[in-house]
Amino acid sequence: MDMSELYICSTGKYLVVKINKVCNRAQGVLVRAIGLIRMTRLAFITIFLGVMVAHSVRSQESDAHQVPWSAGRFVDALMDSAIRQFSPLPPEESRSLRSYPSSGAPSIRRLAKVGRRACRRTAPDKEVLSAMMSAYREAFERLHWTASDRRQLAEEIRPYLMQRLSEDFPSVMRIFTFDGEPGFSAEVKTPSDELFVRAALDQLLRKMLMAIRRQGNDIKGSKQSGAFMFLFAISCYLEKDNTRRLVELIDGEYDIFTPNPHGPIDGPLSVITRHTGTRAAMERIREAFHEAYVRKRIHPLSFAGLEDAYAINFGGGRQIYGSYGTCRDGRFKAVPPILNPEKAEAFWKENGLPTPQEECAAYAARKARSHATRPD
Repeated sequence: MDMSELYICSTGKYLVVKINKVCNRAQGVLVRAIGLIRMTRLAFITIFLGVMVAHSVRSQESDAHQVPWSAGRFVDALMDSAIRQFSPLPPEESRSLRSYPSSGAPSIRRLAKVGRRACRRTAPDKEVLSAMMSAYREAFERLHWTASDRRQLAEEIRPYLMQRLSEDFPSVMRIFTFDGEPGFSAEVKTPSDELFVRAALDQLLRKMLMAIRRQGNDIKGSKQSGAFMFLFAISCYLEKDNTRRLVELIDGEYDIFTPNPHGPIDGPLSVITRHTGTRAAMERIREAFHEAYVRKRIHPLSFAGLEDAYAINFGGGRQIYGSYGTCRDGRFKAVPPILNPEKAEAFWKENGLPTPQEECAAYAARKARSHATRPD
């Protein structure tokens, strides 16, 4: 082999080595590029999922804050749902049915007892109206009322109840010193105003139930029993739905303690929390109230009322601060009793407020002065 052949051979081997190195480097670059692409794709997917989750959370929060809400529309829908629990009247039967059964209707006392039992046993996540109507069906059927009888009674009572609720709503709304008085059928635009309207509707239903029980209203006989049945069922449903809505707003990070330009929010919150019937909901509300009380965002009376309601229903039956009781002849009697009277008195003093006994005595004194100065 001469020198030229040796050179060519060496050069060929050198080129092969070079080509292999270049290929190896290219392969390394390609592998790194593929890895980078995979990491970029993974990062993109992660970012995309994060954006979607954040959007979902924001969407859920905005859903929790959704308004408008109308008391009239709410009650009308409940009335319609309750009436649907009865079988529809066939045309020929509706023409022939001229009067209610001669045996009358269940007594108000009986309907109140049946309603309390059914409302207590019905969980918030179940069909409240269906359970209430089923309980009342038994009460009516004992007196031989058919489904057609009950439906006819319901259809006749419905416009009366809607009219009475609409007429009496503004006066009950004023107990919260709400400046604006949204109408019974008006739509409220903010969750804060919605809480006012829900609390006013709660108080209105209870006021009408009390009037019917005392027979101080303008409806008598079978219609009186029917009206009481519907009002009690709707009141039970509203009580549970108000709790559901309040917890929904708290979980949705809506500030329920935001000052309302129309009036103090403490009143509506006290009404709704006083009728909260489940431990889980009450504990969630207590967390929010305790934080607000520490930051002085709610009145001590509202905080004390919630703590006493929790203690009575879930904490052994005795009050902590004495929010509930009777005032007669200037003497306050806590019902149920206060667990630690000294602790309760210290709470009122620390907050610069009169104790329930002092408030009761002051009320009796004001009442005595008004009687003494009244002209004959």
